[in-house]
Amino acid sequence: MSETILKIEEIPQQHVGRGRAIVDPRVIEERGWSTGQILELTCNKKTHVKLWPG
Repeated sequence: MSETILKIEEIPQQHVGRGRAIVDPRVIEERGWSTGQILELTCNKKTHVKLWPG
């Protein structure tokens, strides 16, 4: 599993609580990721979110 560091910002209200990580489509393409793919986010604790283009 590879590691990518991304800047985290607040998401639009309609996406709150839906378990989505909204990522720039260019980043998705560069990394070879797919919409709906599960990502693991880590900081103080781990969480899993679904990849969503935005």
